Amino acid sequence: MNATLLQQGCLGCSPVEVSATISVRTLELYRRLRLRQPRVSVQAWIKTVCDLHNLSYRRSYWRQFTDTFDVYLKILRGVEARVRDALEHTSPDLRVKAACPACHYELINEDTLPVSIIGAMDGGQSLKRIRLRVGLQADPRSFNSSYYITEEDVDRFKYDVKARATKKKKKQEDDGAWSSNVNEATAADGDDEGTTCTDRWKAAMSDSHKRMWAIYRETGIFISACWHGMIWWICDMIESGELAKYPLAITDNRLVPTLRVFGDRIGIGYDIGCSFPATISKSSLADEAKRKSLRMAVCTFHGYAHNRACQLSFHPLYTTGFGIEDIETCKRVFAAFNGLVPITQHASPFHRHQAINNYAQQWDKDKYQESSEST
Repeated sequence: MNATLLQQGCLGCSPVEVSATISVRTLELYRRLRLRQPRVSVQAWIKTVCDLHNLSYRRSYWRQFTDTFDVYLKILRGVEARVRDALEHTSPDLRVKAACPACHYELINEDTLPVSIIGAMDGGQSLKRIRLRVGLQADPRSFNSSYYITEEDVDRFKYDVKARATKKKKKQEDDGAWSSNVNEATAADGDDEGTTCTDRWKAAMSDSHKRMWAIYRETGIFISACWHGMIWWICDMIESGELAKYPLAITDNRLVPTLRVFGDRIGIGYDIGCSFPATISKSSLADEAKRKSLRMAVCTFHGYAHNRACQLSFHPLYTTGFGIEDIETCKRVFAAFNGLVPITQHASPFHRHQAINNYAQQWDKDKYQESSEST
């Protein structure tokens, strides 16, 4: 029945016994509306449609539309997959290779630059998701996305770097009153000596804040992108802040092997780009990153808060190859993605990933058009 209805421009709200249908035009209109204004929830949209038809809103309408909208998005993903297969665009690196014309377009006999491609990576805590109780809105589905690095791949670096003890813990250790039971290293923990920059970057968290954060399972996302704004990779931060495993996973899974795509001498801006090279040097990525001449810099906005010695070595203004770029791309991405917070904070993992993936695709399309016009 649904196949017949779809030929007539409608999609049934149930797979077998269809009691209600929604037009494809309505589904597509809502999809495009939410890409431009993600704060428009399903409830708000259904109430608007009910008002147009002089109907009373019922909760059953919300459930019917949500299920049908998921099926519609799955159909669109299936069409995209068939198009990629027909064009033989099945390489996992293709999306990144074709992401930004300004970054990847090279002229014949073009001069070699000190930094071939400029990118950035950072973590943002706005896209948190509240931990749902067992049996409440249970959704066993998992969403596969070319943007996402899986939680399993990230956890491979869970113990890759030994955690650096804080000054207080070091004193307790010297007194014999403390034994290390740290499971995961923070992003600056490869720097055993500790610097003014890393000490300032690591903020203390009170017990009340810890209890507050305990209600969340996903505490945000960690992303990487080129300086034009094209998103490379995303991973969820799980019950933690910016641990070392997130930038290491992005560096390993996507940047170091994909340096055959980007070329050598890739430059990455990071809030703690001054100390993160030490973290890489203590990890399993040390040899590969050195061979590929991976270069780190501190983003301009954060760089001015670092000490003078750090700025002279890592600030883009004084680092050859980074030009006049501020490398604050991730902050702009997070600012745009803040609109997803109302519809993802209480969502299931599937719907959260689906919303972030769809918005990332539209974001890249807009940035691709801007980049093509500037090129």
